[in-house]
Amino acid sequence: EFSNELDGIALDVDEECKTVEDAKKSEKWKAYIQNAINKYNKDPDYCVSNAQRIQYFRILDGDFGVESGELTATMKLKRPI
Repeated sequence: EFSNELDGIALDVDEECKTVEDAKKSEKWKAYIQNAINKYNKDPDYCVSNAQRIQYFRILDGDFGVESGELTATMKLKRPI
């Protein structure tokens, strides 16, 4: 179940952030995620082609789910038509 409250190691990224809403506004969180993406994109053992590169990211308000309509019954992401 999705919770708006951060916990565990997520609280260590930016001590001022206690919720997902706070993390969405935090420059420390954005830099933390971007650094991880850059590291992944530069590692040829994990990112073996340009098709696998992460180009951008968003911190979402909630999880994807079948009930909310973002996932199919087989847990595949639905695409807009």
